[in-house]
Order: sequence, then C-alpha cells, then structure tokens
Amino acid sequence: MRIFLSTLCILFLSGCAHHNIMKLEDTKRRGYAYSRALANEYENLAKSEKSEYGDEIDASHFAVKGIQAASGLEVLPEDPENWENIYNTQDMTELMKARERLIFALYKSGTIIDPMNAAKAVTLYDCWVEEVSEGTTEYTGHKWQDPQIYKCKHGFYKTLRLLEGNVRAKAPTFMLWFDLHKSQIDRKGHEEIDQVTKVLKHLRNHKILIHCSGDRTGGRAYNLKLSQRRAMAVKGELIKSGVPVTRIEAAVGLGEKGKKMIDPFHRRCDIHLR
Repeated sequence: MRIFLSTLCILFLSGCAHHNIMKLEDTKRRGYAYSRALANEYENLAKSEKSEYGDEIDASHFAVKGIQAASGLEVLPEDPENWENIYNTQDMTELMKARERLIFALYKSGTIIDPMNAAKAVTLYDCWVEEVSEGTTEYTGHKWQDPQIYKCKHGFYKTLRLLEGNVRAKAPTFMLWFDLHKSQIDRKGHEEIDQVTKVLKHLRNHKILIHCSGDRTGGRAYNLKLSQRRAMAVKGELIKSGVPVTRIEAAVGLGEKGKKMIDPFHRRCDIHLR
C-alpha cells in the first residue's frame, strides 16, 4: 500500500474507492489516444483491486490516476521507492530498471507510436509494484501474492517488448558506451555511428538528437562537463561520417544519472532519430 494515504480514505475506505471509480467512469476522456487508453486501463485496474481483492486504498489510488489521465494530465508509472514493504533489494533493483526502460520507451514517442501498448504497460507496471508491496514482508519475502506478482510482471514484460519493438521500428535509438572518466569513442562506438549513418540515408525527414550521461563518480559539475564532451565527440564523429550538421538537432550532456557510484549503464550516449 502507498506510504502517503489520504486521511479521508483511511476513515471511509469503501466510500472513497467507490466515489473515485464512479468519478472516473463519468470523466470525459480528453487528450490524445494514449491518455484515453491510459484512463481506461486504470479504470479496469481500480475495479479489479476493489472487486477481486477488496483493496480499497489502492483501488482509490489507481482510480485517481485514471481521472488525471482522462483529463489529459501527464501520469507517470509508480516509483517503487514510494511504496512500503519492498524489502528485497533484488525486487527493487529489477523494478527500477524496468521503470527506466518503460519511461524511455514512453518518451521516445511510444505514447504516439503505440498508445494502446504504452497505456497497458504503465498499468501492468503499477500492478506489479503494488503486488510486490502487498506480497512481501521484511523476513519472509513473497508469500501468497506470488501468482498475482507473476501475472502483472509477465504481462508487463510481454507488453513492454511489443512497445519497445514498435518504437525501435519507427523511432530508432542507438547507444554508445564509454569507459570510466572517458569521452573517447571505442571500436563498438564507431560501428554504432556507422549504423546510424546508414539508417539515416533511408530516413529523409528524421533528425538526430544526442543525449549523453555519466554515472555518479567524480562529482556533479565534473560529470556534467564529461557528459557534454561525450556529446560533442559523438556529434563530431557523425559529421565526419557524412551526416550533415543541419540534421543534428542537438548534442546535450545530461550530467550524472542513477544512484550507484559506478554503473556502466549510465556511461552512455543515446542517439535518437526522430
């Protein structure tokens, strides 16, 4: 269950969940196809939590997210760190990495390219987080919730793979990796740049956006400068390979990412074609 709970919902659980679900049903779907689909998915999730599991608090919470989606507001997948009872470090690590993959796919035009699977992936992820929180204790780990956890988790990964596949097909992204404290492009990086150049020849209307980052070693100011050097290095190599500078929309250093001190996953440049 959520750490932050409404006092009103604690006092009037059933009435709160019922009220919010009814309000969601009556809320006119606004915005793009993704927002409408997300509202519908949250409505299904809220009703399931209430009717199948009797979970009034989470049913109300998901209904509120559905109302926000129906109103055209941005609704992000749950942050597992805001949920109690996720004691298992392996669970938390997997959930956080999955969330990063999901958000990346959403922001890489996934909400436009494949709105139905994007909406379904978000609510299945939220379901997974909620079930892990409900089904673990500090000492015994997963208990009776294992079937529900598996159902949400398996459905999420299956849907995410479909979403990522459609995003790659219609808005491809390429990645380059860097050694610790380095901005030099290695052999694999040059091969990736060559691939970008080849693909771009067949995408006349696409431009390039370069986002580079670093992990949390060296300090924030240092990592910001390092990530910018990486971005400029990639931009320079793309130009050398024959990409017109006018097709490079931006080359941005984002600074440090992640919470671990050393993590190769965050020492990278993402080359977006859009």
